[in-house]
Amino acid sequence: MRCQCTSEPREPHRTRCRRRQISSYRPPMLVTIADRSFPFDGNTPSEIALPPGQKGVVELAEALASAGHTVRVFNQCEMSTVVRDVSWVPLEEAAAASTDLCIAHQDPELLDLVPDIKTRVLWLTGSGKPLVKPERFAAAARHRPTLVYQGDAHLKTIPDALLAFEGARIRNGVGEAFLNAEEPRPSVSPRAVVTTHPLLGLEWLIGLWRRRIHGRLPWAELHVFSSALHGASEGRSPAPAYERIHAIVTAAEKSGVHVHKPLPDAEMVEFLRAARVHFYPSHETDVSAMTLAESQAVGLPAIARPLGAASERILDGKTGFLAKDDNAFAEYAIRLLDDQATHARMSEHARERGGQSWSSVAGEFEALTR
Repeated sequence: MRCQCTSEPREPHRTRCRRRQISSYRPPMLVTIADRSFPFDGNTPSEIALPPGQKGVVELAEALASAGHTVRVFNQCEMSTVVRDVSWVPLEEAAAASTDLCIAHQDPELLDLVPDIKTRVLWLTGSGKPLVKPERFAAAARHRPTLVYQGDAHLKTIPDALLAFEGARIRNGVGEAFLNAEEPRPSVSPRAVVTTHPLLGLEWLIGLWRRRIHGRLPWAELHVFSSALHGASEGRSPAPAYERIHAIVTAAEKSGVHVHKPLPDAEMVEFLRAARVHFYPSHETDVSAMTLAESQAVGLPAIARPLGAASERILDGKTGFLAKDDNAFAEYAIRLLDDQATHARMSEHARERGGQSWSSVAGEFEALTR
């Protein structure tokens, strides 16, 4: 794969990187973004918390529209609408003869929607493993799009046969609510936040919290954000896959564990500002660690295991810690929960580092058309 990165990658790269300059002027383009995951449009992020991939579709579309391009999104939205200069069109009503730039989110078959495309992009925000499916692999081979991926951990999930395509390392941006957040104001009771998927390390983390952390800091709180677990806590029966972790979390309530539904960005920012640390169990399958990028931009130090994409988001010893084992994780946790000076120092480093805005990400997508 030849990589069209616009900046030097922070980590070792598997691809050959061809630098491209982003000029200050872009002629207006017709941009088409396609997604077939589930119903949402530009109004959805203010109503509910969207997963990082779908939230990214909204953010990128609006950033490209703000740059002066005509942008339409074909997806599972319930009806056609225009939100902040972006046209949202149901997939079954999609009718387009041509486009300057077509960005297919996760599924290369979506490139079939438009007959005449000048620049084809397959934007991967989740694992690349589904591309081994015959129909998706065939569509990728037929269109030969530029593959946009998140980082080194992500690149490893893409089938080797597709690495011959053009590629660009473009990480998802961080929303303005996180980038423009006011300074952190930790609550009196030290709080840790968890945003991980319940089946990707939460059982391990709850066990560590109860055995090694809460006993030494019994006034500390662990706040878990999960749609599946919050629904079960409100009386709905958990899906079979979540029964075990739900029981574990319920039993841990007496150890300061609280479950919340995921919040829209503006509300989530305020919760992160009041926390002391972001616990991130990490998993080999994690390709972007997007919620970790958001909390770091707010100034919330993090502790993660060095698995998947987590090590690409944390500056070890500066904006958080990468824990090599259970003992290190527990000791780092106690330090950040109980030592205000350590928290303040790491929080400042994280805020200074910030994150990449979506307008900058839009510029990198524009560069793919040159």
